[in-house]
Amino acid sequence: MAVLRALVALCSAATALASPVWSSWHDTVQVTANTGIYTGIIDQTTPNVRQFRNIPFALPPTGERRWLPPVAVSSATNTRYDSTGFPPSCPQYAPYNSTSSPYIALVPEWVAAPTKADQYSKTSEDCLSLAVWTPTGAASGTKLPVLMFMTGGGFATGGIDIPYQFPHHWVQRTKAHIVVTIK
Repeated sequence: MAVLRALVALCSAATALASPVWSSWHDTVQVTANTGIYTGIIDQTTPNVRQFRNIPFALPPTGERRWLPPVAVSSATNTRYDSTGFPPSCPQYAPYNSTSSPYIALVPEWVAAPTKADQYSKTSEDCLSLAVWTPTGAASGTKLPVLMFMTGGGFATGGIDIPYQFPHHWVQRTKAHIVVTIK
């Protein structure tokens, strides 16, 4: 429940932010929520969409926490998170023989790690993160509907970094909702 409250606070803060913080290498935006300060991006493809691509919703399930229920992130508001890049996907099986899977042979972009080398560089046990896409320009205090999207893959493949599943064009077009993706 604490994680859900933090997510709602983050979405509310993202819609109420008046203007982005600009940097020299890309447009960034910062939002302060009850779990920390998150830095996201605004890219040139969809300039009316704030993208927070890596928001941890639980502590890494590694070491002593492996195989235990998730533990919510701290509510320390001074913790800074870089949410400009996508997190690694959860460890998963990906068939690397193009004859064994139509996904690898025909649409390799549908899996998070289409090659064996990618699996080691793009997956991690520290994968309890979500991504938030929210429109810019919403009036302060505006409440927008939030769509939760659990990415596909049957809990075997996929992740929040699969380009064909990004909702940024949809949020850019409608400017009337927030999309949260989780894997």
